[in-house]
Amino acid sequence: MKNILAPLALTLIAAPALAQDKMTVMLDWFINPDHGPIILAQENGYFTDAGLEVELISPADPNEPPRMVAAGR
Repeated sequence: MKNILAPLALTLIAAPALAQDKMTVMLDWFINPDHGPIILAQENGYFTDAGLEVELISPADPNEPPRMVAAGR
């Protein structure tokens, strides 16, 4: 039981620290209906309420996101 509770406790303690980080989300394409939930969450302040600072970026080149993933960025 201790083997389960210790990692769980550490995870819960570290969660607020992770929530204070700034996060950049690059959309996989130009803004479209698939991104609706993310955009609504940002516009309605849900990310801020959760302690997250989220920046949404639309790629200038739609081929950019797959290349960035392949490069590990």
